[in-house]
Order: sequence, then C-alpha cells, then structure tokens
Amino acid sequence: MMATKAGRNNFVEELCKYYMHFLQNGFKSQRFPKRSIKYTNEKNFKVGINLSKYEKFNEYIRKLLTKQNGFQNDISIKKGSYSVKLNDTSVDLVKKLIKQIKDKDVERIVLLSVKTIKEFASSHRNRPDEAYDKINEIIKKDITDIIIKPITEKMEPLIGSQSNFEIESLYTLEEKLTDLVLDPLSEGIPLIFNNILADKKYKPKEQTTELFNKKDISSRLLDLFLNFEVKDLYYDLQEIVNSFKNLDKKEIYLYFGEIEIEKRRFPLFYSQINVKEYSTESLFKVSFSNEFFVNKRAIDFAFQTLLKEDKKVEKFDEERKLFVSEDNTLLPKFNDIYVSLISKLRTEGNIDLSNSKKQISKNIYFVLSNNCSFCVFDKSDESLINDYENILEKLLQGDSDIAEMFKQLITDFLLKEPEVINQEVEDKWEGLDITERLNYESPIPLNPEQQKIIRSLKHDQCKYVTVEGPPGTGKSHTISAIAFDYILKNKSILILSDTREALDVVENKIDQTLNQVRRSHNVQNPILRLGKMGNTYNKILAKSSIDNLRDFHRAQRSHSEKTNENIKQISDVVNDRLQILSDHYKSIDKEKFEEFEEISKTCSKEDLAINADTIKNYIAENSINKDEFNFENFIDTLNEIADLEILVEKVKDSYSNATVENLSDFFNLLSLIDTFASQDKNSFKTFYYFGNISTNNITYLYKKLEEYSHETAGIFGGVFKSGKIIELSDQIKRKLKIKKDINLKVDYEKLTSYNDYLSQFKDFTSNKKLNFDKTVKIIKKYESYSELQQDIKLVNKFRHSINVLNNDKKLCRDLGINIKKINSIFENKFATFDKEKKELIKKYYNLEGFFTGIFDHSENFDYATLMKKLQSLHTTKMTDVIDGGIIQFYDNNKNTARSLSKIIRAKQKFPKDQFQKLKNAFPCIISSVRDFSEYIDLDMGMFDLIIIDEASQVSIAQAFPAIIRAKKILVLGDKKQFSNLQSYQATSIINNTYQNKLRKVFRENISKDAIQLERLASFNVKTSILDFFQRISNYEARLKKHFRGYPEHIAYCSKTFYNNDLQAIRLRTKPIKEVIHFENLKYEIKDEINNSNKKEAEHIIKQLEKIKSDKTSVSVGIITPFTDQQRLITSLIQKHKDKDYFEEELKLKIMTFDTCQGEERQIVFYSMVATKNKDKLNWIFPVDLANKDLEEYGDKKAQRLNVGLSRVQEKMYFTMSKSVEEFKNEIGNALRFINNIWASEEKLPKNKDLDPKSPMEKEVLQWFKQTPFYLENKNKVELKSQFPIGDYFKQIYPDYHHPKFVVDFLVIYKDENNDEKKVVIEYDGLKEHFDNKDLVTDTNYEDYYTVDHEERQKILESYGVIFIRLNKFVIKENPIKYLDKQLKQTFSKKSNLNISQHKKDVADLIEETIKKTREGQTKHCDKCKEYKPIKDFKDPNLRSGMGIVCVSCKGGFSKKSRKKNVSKKEFKSKDVKFKWKEGSEYNISYVNASGWASQRKVKIRSIDNKFIHTYDYQTNENRTFRKDRVKDSKSL
Repeated sequence: MMATKAGRNNFVEELCKYYMHFLQNGFKSQRFPKRSIKYTNEKNFKVGINLSKYEKFNEYIRKLLTKQNGFQNDISIKKGSYSVKLNDTSVDLVKKLIKQIKDKDVERIVLLSVKTIKEFASSHRNRPDEAYDKINEIIKKDITDIIIKPITEKMEPLIGSQSNFEIESLYTLEEKLTDLVLDPLSEGIPLIFNNILADKKYKPKEQTTELFNKKDISSRLLDLFLNFEVKDLYYDLQEIVNSFKNLDKKEIYLYFGEIEIEKRRFPLFYSQINVKEYSTESLFKVSFSNEFFVNKRAIDFAFQTLLKEDKKVEKFDEERKLFVSEDNTLLPKFNDIYVSLISKLRTEGNIDLSNSKKQISKNIYFVLSNNCSFCVFDKSDESLINDYENILEKLLQGDSDIAEMFKQLITDFLLKEPEVINQEVEDKWEGLDITERLNYESPIPLNPEQQKIIRSLKHDQCKYVTVEGPPGTGKSHTISAIAFDYILKNKSILILSDTREALDVVENKIDQTLNQVRRSHNVQNPILRLGKMGNTYNKILAKSSIDNLRDFHRAQRSHSEKTNENIKQISDVVNDRLQILSDHYKSIDKEKFEEFEEISKTCSKEDLAINADTIKNYIAENSINKDEFNFENFIDTLNEIADLEILVEKVKDSYSNATVENLSDFFNLLSLIDTFASQDKNSFKTFYYFGNISTNNITYLYKKLEEYSHETAGIFGGVFKSGKIIELSDQIKRKLKIKKDINLKVDYEKLTSYNDYLSQFKDFTSNKKLNFDKTVKIIKKYESYSELQQDIKLVNKFRHSINVLNNDKKLCRDLGINIKKINSIFENKFATFDKEKKELIKKYYNLEGFFTGIFDHSENFDYATLMKKLQSLHTTKMTDVIDGGIIQFYDNNKNTARSLSKIIRAKQKFPKDQFQKLKNAFPCIISSVRDFSEYIDLDMGMFDLIIIDEASQVSIAQAFPAIIRAKKILVLGDKKQFSNLQSYQATSIINNTYQNKLRKVFRENISKDAIQLERLASFNVKTSILDFFQRISNYEARLKKHFRGYPEHIAYCSKTFYNNDLQAIRLRTKPIKEVIHFENLKYEIKDEINNSNKKEAEHIIKQLEKIKSDKTSVSVGIITPFTDQQRLITSLIQKHKDKDYFEEELKLKIMTFDTCQGEERQIVFYSMVATKNKDKLNWIFPVDLANKDLEEYGDKKAQRLNVGLSRVQEKMYFTMSKSVEEFKNEIGNALRFINNIWASEEKLPKNKDLDPKSPMEKEVLQWFKQTPFYLENKNKVELKSQFPIGDYFKQIYPDYHHPKFVVDFLVIYKDENNDEKKVVIEYDGLKEHFDNKDLVTDTNYEDYYTVDHEERQKILESYGVIFIRLNKFVIKENPIKYLDKQLKQTFSKKSNLNISQHKKDVADLIEETIKKTREGQTKHCDKCKEYKPIKDFKDPNLRSGMGIVCVSCKGGFSKKSRKKNVSKKEFKSKDVKFKWKEGSEYNISYVNASGWASQRKVKIRSIDNKFIHTYDYQTNENRTFRKDRVKDSKSL
C-alpha cells in the first residue's frame, strides 16, 4: 500500500496532469496550438469555410451574438441565399471575350440554322413537333462549338479558382450559356418552319438574323456573367458535411473571432454545431450547442510569443466555458475578452461586437478580428479536461474524498491481483439444468455467452467485466440485454461510447424493444440521452409525451395481473416441456440402442406384424387403464389364444357361421352381464329359478302378482280365496317353468323381488341397446353363476385383444387371421411362438415404444415461439417499470423537473441531492464518453453499472473519470479492430517524457516493486480501456456468435484474426454468387490523379442505378482503401440525379477502410482502385501478417483488413481493375481466399449428389415431393439436399460431432409477403444410421442423443433455425402424412399449444385499451384504477357531466341539479382588481367563462389592456387570462 496520504496525492496529481495534457493536445509534436483554422486537411478534404467570403452571412452570425436567444434557434442556409458574384478581374475578361465574338461566326450559325430548318420542313412536313426538337438539338451543338466553347475554355480556369459551381448537378457553365443564347431562336423556329411550308418563296434568313444577332448575344452573355454566382455557401457547406461524414472522430464547429499568430490563424471562440441537410429543399439547417469554449491554448501561445518578442508576461484568467442562456446574451462576455486581449497584446484598433460589421485590431505580431468560420475538427474532450481540473483543484484543497476515490482504484489496478470468477460462473452454469439455461427472464433473446455475462454482474465479488466482441457478434444486443436486466431490478446504468453510431445502435435497440409494446403509437421512450448537440430530457417530459406514457402505464397496470399470470403460465409450460425432454434424454443409453439393434436383426418383418399405434389408439379411445390392457397383454393373449377354445364353441353355438366379430360381441356381452351381476351377486340366481324368461313372461308375472295383490286386499284378505290363490300359483309355475312348487301366500315377496330384478336387467339391456331375450338365452347356457364366472375371467383376459382384432382387419390379415372364420384366431402367428421368442418380440416393442415416447415428446414444442411470447411479456413488464418511474418523477417533482431542464440546457452538473430522483426516473442513461461529465458530478459509485462500448477506441485517459463514478464497470470492444486514434497518433517522445515522470513519482511515493512498476505501464495513454481492464477483470467473456453476415462473409476474418473461432448464425440459402461477387474491369489508370479510379467509381454508380431500377429495398455502403477514391465517388454521387434516393432509400455511406468501423450494410461495394501499373495498396494493408510487428503501422494495417471486410450483411461486391491473382501481399491473400469461396461450385439436389451411405435420403426426398404441402406450394418452396448442417453446427459448437452422412435437407419457403422461412429436415435413423458400428462409440455417443443435443437445438431454434426430425419412431406407417403435418405446422403462424390466455397477447390488450380510451369508449377511474365504459363516469351533478371517478367509486350520485354559475358579462376595466409586473410570479385565483374557479401559479410574460399573458406552471404551457376574472392575486 501507499506510504502516506501525501505520497498518494502526489501520484494522483501527476497522473491527472498526464491525462489532462494528453486530452488537451494529443501529445502531437507541434509548436502551434492544436485547434487552428484550416480549410483543407492533409488528405485534401475541405474542412473549413472562411465566412468572410460570404460577408452577408458572416454579419448575420455576428448579429446573433447581440440577440437574446440568438444561438438557441436553428438557422437555415438555402441554396442561393448566400452567394458570391464574379470578381472585377473576371468581369473584365468576360467583356473582352464577348467583344471577340466574330460577325462571321454568327452569320455562319444563321446560315446553318436556315439550312437545317429548310431540310426538316421538307422531310418532316407532317411531324412538326419532332422536327422542332431535332432542329434545336442540331443548332444547339453548333452554337456550343462555334460561340460558347471559345469563351468557356478561357473563363473556366478563372471561374473555377473562385467557384464551387461544379458541385451543382443540374447545370454546367456551357449548358447555361448555350441555352441562354439559343432561347430567342428556339422560340422562333416553329414560326419560321410554318412560313416555309406556307410560302415556297419565303426567305427565312432575315427572320433568323433578327432572332440571332451579335448585339443580342453579347447583351445576354454579359448580363448572365454580371449576375453569375460563382460561389454559394450552400455548396461550400455541402462539401464540409461530406468531409465530416467521410472522416472519423470529427465534429463541425462554428469558430467565432480569430487571432493570427506567426501567419497562422486560430479561433478565439468555438462551439459545436449540428448541420442537417434537407436536399429536396436545397436547404441546410444549423443548430448550435448552448456552450462556447475559449481557445485558451491559442491565447496562451500568443502570450508566449509576446514574452519571447517583448519580454512581457501576461496571463489569461477567464473561464474556458461560456454558456448560452435564455436570460442574457454572450455579448458582454465576448466583448470583455476582446477588450482584455487587445489591451494585453497591445494591438491597435478596437473591436466592439455590438457592431456586426467586420473589425480588426492588429500589430506586427498579432491580428485580432471578429471574422467567423465553419470548420471540421476533432471531437472535443473539454468536459473530461474539466474533470481532471476539478480533481487537481480538490487535491490542492486537501479534499480527502478524491484521494479515497483514487486509493481504491490504484489498489485494484496496481497493488492487487483480481479475483477471477470465470471458473465459478462456468461451474454454476454447468450445474444448472436445461430449464434454467433455456428459460430465462429477458425482453430479448440471449445466448449462453450473454447469460453468463449477466450472471457475472450479479456476483458480489465481480466489479470489472471485460467482453471482447468481434465484428457482428451482438455487442449492442448484449448491452441492451444488460440494460433491461438492470431496469427490471431497479438499478441504474450509464452507457458510454466514443462513437455516436454505437450509441445510436444501442438506443435504437432499446427503442425497438419498447416499441413492441407501443405498437404503432408514436411515443417518446423515457431513455435519457445526453450530449452536446441535444438531449431527450425535454422531449420525454413534454406534456404530450407524459400523457402518452400515462395512457400506456395505466393500460399496462390494468393488465398487470394478466401479464404476471401469462409469464408464469408460459414459463411453466416451457419448464415442463424442457424437463420432460431432459428426463427422457437422460434415460437413453448406448446399451439400449445396441439391444434394440440386436433384437431388430433377430426378428423378421413377419414377426413384427403388429402396429403399436393400433394398441395405443384403442387404449386412448376407450380410456382404458394401461394396467388393465397394454401391448404386452396383447402379445400374451395372442400367444395363449388356445385357452379360448371352449368359449369359442359357445359362440359357435350362439351364432351361425360365427366370426371374429361375433366373438367380440359375445365377449362384450358377457362383460356387460358381469357388470350387472357384480352389483348384486346373490340376486343373479333369479335367472336359474325361472326356466322360461322372456320379455312377455316378465310382464305376465307382473300381472299375476298384481292380481294376487288385488284378491288378497281388504280386512279379510284371502281368507275365503285359497282356491284362487292356488290357481294363480299354478299358472305362474307353468308359464315361467319353475321347477319347484310355489304358493303365493308364502312366495309372493320372493317372486316380487325376482320380478323387480328381471325388470332392472331388462332396463339395463335396453340402455346398452341389447336384446333382452337373446341375452337371457346366453345366460341360460350356463348352469350356474359360478360357471359363468369362469368364462368371465377368460373374457376379461382376452376381451380387449379380440376387440382390437375386430377393429383392425389389416392387423388380422398380417397375423394370419380370417376375420370371417372364428377358428382362424387359433392360427395367428403369435400362437406358434415359444416363450423366448414371445419375450423377445415384447422387448422389441417395449424399446420401440420407449424411443417413440422420447421423440413424440419433442414434437409440437415450439420453443422459439414460446420464448418470443415470454420475452414480449417481460418487455411489457419492463416498459411498465420505466413508464412508472418517469410518471412518478413528473407528478411528484415538478419543480425539480423544470430546474433540471434548465441545468441540462446550460450543460451544468446535476445537483447531488436531486440526482437520485433523476436516476429513479431514468434508470438507463446514454451519453458520449466525452460528454457525460458535463452533467454528472464527480463522485464515487453514482451508478450501479457503467458500460463503455467500443472500448478499444477509448483511451484510459478518457475512461478514468467514468470509472470513478461506477460501482461496477463493463467494457466491450475488440482489440483486432481500431484503437483510439488520438492515442495512436500521440508522439512517443512526448508521451515517454510524461511516462518517465509518472514512473519517478510512483517510485518515490508508492512502491519500487518491479511487478507494480510493470503494471504502471498500463496507465499509458496509448492503452485502451479494453486493454487496461483485461489485466484486472474479475470476469472475461468473448462473444463468438456472428449475426451480421453469412459464414462465407466472415470466413476470412474468422480464420485470419480469430483462429476460426467466430460462429456465423445465419444460414445461407442463396447461391454463393448472390452473396459474393467479383467484377474485374481490366482497366488501367490513365488521367486520374492521386489514388483514384474513375472507371471503378462509375461502375459502382451504375450498380446503384440498377438497384434503384430493380426497386430493391436494401442498404448500401461503399468501402475503398483510399480517401482520393472516397472523395471522387462522393463527388460523383453529389452530382447524380438520384443522389437523394441513394442517400435516403439506400442509406448510402461512402467510407474508407479507416472510417467504416461500427457500420454495417446489406450490400457493400469494394473499390480496390489498384491497377497493374499503379498499385499503392501496400501503404494501406500489411505486406505479411506474420511479420506485421516488423512493419511500420503493421497493427493498424491489419486492423483495416479486419474492419473493412466484416461490414456486410447480404452481399460483398468487389470492383477491381485487375485479376485477383495480380493483387500482392496480404490484401491479395484476402481477396483470393474470398474469391475461392465465390468460385466454388454448389451441388444441386439431384439423386447422384445424395449420400450413398444414407439409403433413407432418397426416400425422404420422395416423401417430401408427395406431401400436399409441397404440391400446394411448389412455386414457393425450394429444397436443398446435402445441406452442410453438420459443418454449421461444428462452427457454432466446436465440440459437436454431427456425422456428415446424416440425411439433411433445407426447405426454403417464401410466404405471401415474400418473407423467407427456413426449416432443416433431418432423418435420424437408428438401424440405417448405426449399421456401421464404428460411427457410434463410447467417446462420441453423447453427441447423438443427449439433453445437451436438445439444448443446442433449442438455442438454434431461437436463432431461427427450425428442425423437423424424422425417424422410424415418429413417421410410423405413413411418413408422407406425418411430414406433411409437420411442414404445415412449422410454416404456419399459429401456435399448436392450447394456451387459452394467448388468444390475445397482453400487448394487444394494452393497445386495445388505449384505442378505446382515445376513441372515448372507455375512461380510467382515478380511484379504483380500472378502465370502465364511458357511461360509468356520467354524473348530472357535474357541470361537465363527466367525472374523473366512476359512479361506483362515488357510491352513486344524487339526482339534484347543480346551480349554474356561468359568467357571460363583457369585460370592464373597472372590474380589474389587481396589478401585475412582467417577469414576476404570482399565485392567482381565476374564474373562467363557465364559472369554474381554479388556483394557478403563473409567471407574467406580457400584459395588455384586457389580458395577462403568462407561463402556467400547472400545465407547463403559455396561457392567457382575462384580467377581470382574476379574483385573487398574490405576488411570490
């Protein structure tokens, strides 16, 4: 640790000075201040406009300084508004050239014109309109060649030196002059033409001479040149904007005022501006930053010069930053600085900026002026410099907090080893089951790498995280996912980068996710973006935005319960299905496969005659318990069918020509009889008491028993009727053939009971649709119930098997059973099997059922769709959190909100005591690494997490202030892409001097330990924050999944820079020629200067024209090695008639290999420029990558290759002027590598190309062709065979060993919207695939059928790679039907999961709620917080008739009408009771025209006779109040 606090402070002070000085001047070896006024840079780009050329505009800018709010409003620069005419020298030359026009040349044109008109009058008599056009064309050429060209050839060099007219695409100088001279004659041609036709004697020369003569020509030309605008600020600004787009890490600035020192000019004040082009209106709009900076470095340099020349010491003590505010102008501050400088520099002449005219003050050393310029210059680090100044100031004051901040940082970075948690994170990840890895909480999809990063950030011991993200690997997606996670956990996050593009991508990603809930509604999402040129704060807190957010928040809250329910339900479904998959896959082992294979070889096809689905379907359709009947029972009963011999004989006795169907009916009948008998076994003997039971006899018995009852009724009963009773008894005995004698006096109750039982059985048979008499006959065949029970046992054993046979004629045939002959059941194939064979077959079917069960569970589980639904619900939940925070902030902190708005506009820091409220309202803030400290105070742990994107481009000097403010830091970047340019260009001599001094202070105050001194080298300004963090990270990750282009696009970069480690996710379904193209123009540069190639530029522009004509909706980029070529192409595009289309529709951007980082386009054109005889590519790219360290700028040259060749999404188009073989060095290797991919032939899906080792492939192809899906969609479907899915898996999962012989097809289907969907069909055979025993071993088995295999597939499905897996277990007997069903389900948009709650997504319900509210159908109750029909808010007691609380919450309402108090009286000044003062604030009580009183807090803006015009703090808008209606007023 450090010896003393003083020693620690000394080191911190030296470190801060080192970083601050670097940010101020970049350590460039130059004597002059860095920020000077230049109009072109070293690459010949136009980077400045001297506004003295446009004095009208120059004066306009100076006037803005004198106006209140002068720099707070946009200004417009329209084409032609600010222009410059020819100078006097040029006008004199014009006059001389016009005088030199010869009479004979004019006469010559007249004669040629007459001749031409006559010829066409003869040949085109009936086609005059066509004749006029052709005559004009011929005469125009003559005028150009004879009159105009002699003038322009001499004028153009002089005009060109003072003009930018070449940029204008519509006219050239020659066209203007020719059209001007031709115009009178052109108008007269029809008249001359018609006169010739009308009068053969007519002589047209006289009339032609009158229209075309030297005097008129000279007059017209002179007028044009006197008013000719050779310069236009619009075009100058256009060049500046183009340079800004083409150069890296630059901004456009307004320079106000100048100081000239030693013939070099420097701005006195500068401010960043934003220039937006409206090309269709030929207009630029310029918006200003609300801060100006004083160029103190230039002023200090002037004082150093003064000291050197006059030995006088002066100091400049003014503040470096000046704020533009609403309340006052910058004029006094600027004037004070001018007065101070004029005095100290002893220049002659005063400058008063209240006078907008041009002014100068000078002496022999210096020239001061109020001239202005627009210039492109490096991005500013002013706010970071302020941070370091703040640190130094606090150290000087003995501030212990600052020292403590650095104590922790230095301890972490220099004195401690980082606690690395990578292995712990990996171990925990491996310990998770499949449900925890695949079912995660996030609004956007995450791959395992991204999930692990989020998990690492939750680790208590993890403070520093480093993520390497090669090109296209989803860095912005990862950042968004982390931001969402922190928002959902109510934590704060600050996202920083040094590139606007990177921040734009992140902001757009967050917006796109939130807008899934917003749908079509245009809502300003509450993500705070802070920057020099604007912020989103005021947009978010505008009343209209808050109202929109409030609508959404209320709608979200009203459906929050459903949101949570749906999240739980879908999550449970996903977990359940994944768990089932996991459990089944865990139960698979190699022994089962081997056993199944052995049994398959032992059993013949005839042995396996049973279709397992027949049994399965029978069980399902009849709801049979598997313990009662299953597949093994069926096989056992077939084998033991001889046990039915006696029972079959009974069937044959009951049915003539008995069949299997009769047997089934008999069994079912006995089963039903048993069902009835088992309810009352003792009563079943009834059937054996009576000898003759029939429907009629039951009726007969009932009547006789009724007759007996009637006869024995009364007091004396049957005392005198014994004869009658004996007769009735005898009749019953004879009729029903009762064996024993009966006496009704004794047996009446028993007979009645028997009769009731038979009646119940009669009802039972009726309900079961059985014939009662026939059923009784069957029962009577048995001597007793116990005898029947013996057969019932056989029935229960065989009934289901017999039913199955009866229901499936094909099965009977396969088993050798003739369904028409009942005895044939004894001849079924299984009846002859011995016990061993029977058990073997049962084992086969058991294993087949086992595997079928596993693969059946894989079906109909659309993981990707379910996760999308889940992510949508998490988005809704997150949006609710974000919206709720900002609404709460707006409602509860109105004064704070307004104050913060002013603070942000003034670029001031947020007050510490209010910052927590701001973080609660805006948990996610996005800003430039150079700008954030303008607003956020320097304090430890202000954010839970700070992310720095594109960290390889951020110097440690820029990042250090951010590190202080974070509890945790995550940096993302790529060392193989460009580093920080300013650091890269820092002069080693200057940097080493600072490094040596820092090292000395460290040794004296901290430690002399060699290891710690070595670590100190990481504090070098040339170290990016990415490199720095890799030494102290607690967790390091590398993103490998490449989402941008196809595998072929990234192959070179992956091989060359990433050790073949990048895993391209996108499946290429297009021919290779459509994703890579090489065009060799075979051109040799002739007239081109510098490093440009006009032929290549023109060819690329023709391709752009073709894209437009084809109406292809794509984004396009052009990348070239040389800035000269970039500038040439930019110039040609600017002149092109389709410029607007290229820029707006194609998003065209023209880049060099140096300026394309962070960009991506669907089509990228590469213009390589080099030819056989002129090739300077070795200046740009490395000669040999293996020895790049020995080459000057070798690293940067290598980075150019990696960055430039990884920007494409859909198509790489290489435009070259020589063959690929003729390119040298590493660029040649790169081009040849990509060309080899392009030149490779692709296989078509022909039978000869199918895998001979896979006999199933031809069958799968035939199945596919026969599916109704294919037959109905032939024109929409493309099938690719032999698709290298194994290679695809392999490059995504290096440890994946998918066998290449597995049948693979890729189906490409284009729906009605021409959207492409892709499905992989894979046949996973067992016997077919595993006949070769060498293919599956103990070491590779797990790569075939394991839960890991399923997890990988589900992850790939989430990337859009859908699988249909075929095997013998799922296709069964009808593979075509199965495949067709899977294809239709897969390509259908409908989910086949029965989740009732998802008839409508929550987002749909929210949108519907908002729509109904805005249409006036529903309203939100402020009390119960529910949306109810509008009628529930109607209240006749309210003047408006409508309440804000529903009637239910009010407990109903009274019918009493409310007294009206509407004030309609006219204004009278005598009724005005109060007086007000402009600019003051008041609390007023106001009664409006409807008689409604309200309390208001207002600020008086202006007052007239009748009204006070105010800013109303209640509504945050300007409002007007009538004076006489103000009932009370109190000054604040």
